[in-house]
Amino acid sequence: MRTLIGFRRVVFAAVAAIVSVTAFAADWVVDTSAKTLTLMDGEAVVWKFNCSYSGEGGKEITLTKHVSGSGDIDFNGLPDGYKVVNFGSVFIWNRSGVTSIVEPNELKVIGVNEFYKSTSLTNLTGCGAVTEIGDSAFQDCNKLRSPMRFPNCTKLGGGFNGCSSVPEFYFPLVTNIGNNAFGNCSSCTNFGLVWAELMRIGSDA
Repeated sequence: MRTLIGFRRVVFAAVAAIVSVTAFAADWVVDTSAKTLTLMDGEAVVWKFNCSYSGEGGKEITLTKHVSGSGDIDFNGLPDGYKVVNFGSVFIWNRSGVTSIVEPNELKVIGVNEFYKSTSLTNLTGCGAVTEIGDSAFQDCNKLRSPMRFPNCTKLGGGFNGCSSVPEFYFPLVTNIGNNAFGNCSSCTNFGLVWAELMRIGSDA
């Protein structure tokens, strides 16, 4: 049996042993049988991801594949206690048309190449729980203008090379910085790093 969980209003109609589920008004729908996470606007699919489930009660979601969708997105407000904790390496790699992303409050890992060459991205918020950022995660996001504040991140790959419009980086707990992590970040005027915490700094970081 498919388990569908929608946020806000969900209508269940059982006719001749057939169960249909409808989600309204830009709602997240979790399908644990198909292993998908879908953002619906009425009957239209806005975003769709394949995913896996882990953690207590299987409520922690890792995105494993971007199936379809584009446009701005807010990952908060998932139904029934579900939460996205890992973007994997599948989200908006080399994708235009996405200007603003609100990351899930519980997100812990931003994977390799996650936002690579997402040249329309200007705003990213909700990074407080992130502990790890993969290589080239934001490389060449040259229109990204929001301060990059990651107060709990301890491991940073070569994540921000070519982010030429970012004004600030804040990584007070980082202990490992990869190669070219901040290369060509020509607009940055403030680096929030605690040098005593650093154990490794890559070349040309």
